[in-house]
Amino acid sequence: MGGLEHIGGESFLGGSIRRIFADAMSSEPIPDAKALGFSAMAYVAILVGIALALLKAFVWSKGVFTSEVFGYALAGALIPGGIAYAIAARKKVRNPNRFALWFLLLCIFFLLLELSHR
Repeated sequence: MGGLEHIGGESFLGGSIRRIFADAMSSEPIPDAKALGFSAMAYVAILVGIALALLKAFVWSKGVFTSEVFGYALAGALIPGGIAYAIAARKKVRNPNRFALWFLLLCIFFLLLELSHR
């Protein structure tokens, strides 16, 4: 039929499309993202992001630990966290694993910005 291979009496493409639409139109409830929670890799990504914020603060202070470094590290974690929250953790689009990924990527980005100025 139009050059498509037939598998089991129906075309491969037609069967795939029907399955996709059947899954999308099924009445089964979709699991809530809140119920899924963070995966183990998401926890690791958040911990690495916080460590990168601390590293960024130490780069900024040239290795001297003061109260300013603590504030800089806190801001270095809260700003990427706020941006990641706006992207992936609002109630409308809540996805904890995507939040962790964005948080890590933004922490890496801000660390690279800090390193580019040194």
